Formats: sequence, structure tokens, C-alpha cells
Amino acid sequence: MSITESLISIYAFLTSLPEPIKALIQIIIVIIIAFVFDKIIVRYIRRAEKKFKLDPNVTNAMILIFRFFLIIGALSAISAIGGLPSELFVSLSAVLGAALGFASAETIGNFIAGVYLLISKPFDIGDFVKIKDVEGIIKEITVNYTKVITADGKTVLFSNRDVLKTSIIVYERKENVYN
Repeated sequence: MSITESLISIYAFLTSLPEPIKALIQIIIVIIIAFVFDKIIVRYIRRAEKKFKLDPNVTNAMILIFRFFLIIGALSAISAIGGLPSELFVSLSAVLGAALGFASAETIGNFIAGVYLLISKPFDIGDFVKIKDVEGIIKEITVNYTKVITADGKTVLFSNRDVLKTSIIVYERKENVYN
């Protein structure tokens, strides 16, 4: 039996199935394709991280954004298979998007500011800085917060949105001046 004959027999079998089973098989295929596509793209992003020496937080943010759009695409395909009208899907997603946008405007702004800080790198972990009235060493930079350790050992968390709104002084770094 050749490949063409095999494909024809598989097609004939699939077309003879009842509609709900066909839809279920199509949904399973969409999920498998999305899963495989996710694994491939994440692998390439991780390789780019090593090749271009990207910060792990930047890489994780890129993966998060990619997965968000992948899930939206997969849900769109599944809703089309399931027979939901596209107008319903678009209107529901618009209402949900508006509600989430208004509810999380501060969080989204903070996330975008964090991604900007991680990409632009105005300071690095270990730098001695002054942010607002706080002087200390940068301990951690995430997509939401920047942690600064002060001279008296206190940890101060700044939202990345606040960090971008204020002036930052990065003091000259000399070898072994502070650890």
C-alpha cells in the first residue's frame, strides 16, 4: 500500500465518522500542533538567549508573550471547529479584553516597564544606585519589581513603573568596592 492510498483510506475513514467525533479529532489535532509549535519556538528562543547572551528575564518575557498569542490562536481555531460564530468570539474577547485592561492597567504598565528595563539595562545587578531617596545595591530585576539592598541591610522593592518615572543615579563601579 502506497502513501497516497494510505492517506485516501484515512480520509475516507475520517469522513465517515459522525460530526462530533470529527470535531473532537480536529480539536485534538489543533492542541497537538500548538504543543509542538510551542516546544519548537521555545527551543529557538532559548538558543537565541545563549547566542546573544540575553538576560533570562527577557527570555522568559518573550516566551510568555509568545505563549499568550499561541493560546489565543489555538482557542480561535478550536472555536471555529466547534461551530462558534466568529462574531461571538470577537465580541466576547473584546469585552473580556476591555474588562481585563481596565482592571489591570497598573499591572500591565508595570510589566511593560519591567520588560523595557530588562532590555535597556540602565543598571545591572550589583550596581550601586540611588532611586528616589534610597541608595543601595541592585539585588534583583524582574518584570514587576526592582529590589535594592540598602546599607543597613533592608530590602526595598520599587515597582518598575516607579523606577522609570524617577531619576536614577548609577554610581561608578570600581572593582571590589562593595559586595
